[in-house]
Amino acid sequence: MTDTHTTQPARRKQRRRGRPSLLTPAVMDLLTRATAVGLPMTQAADAAGVGRSTFLRWMSRGEEVVEESSTGTST
Repeated sequence: MTDTHTTQPARRKQRRRGRPSLLTPAVMDLLTRATAVGLPMTQAADAAGVGRSTFLRWMSRGEEVVEESSTGTST
């Protein structure tokens, strides 16, 4: 009797761990518009419903993504 079934393990869909991010396209738009009109970062973060440190962390990550895409490197 020949076995035609492969013995490779089934691939599982990789799950994201942790809480879902609050950084949605709508929040990004709100933060962008708030800072574009000259609101201080603290007020822009308050308007979006996030803390100042969260806003600064998102900005830092965004700068890293822009730099990676412009240099063609990935981490």
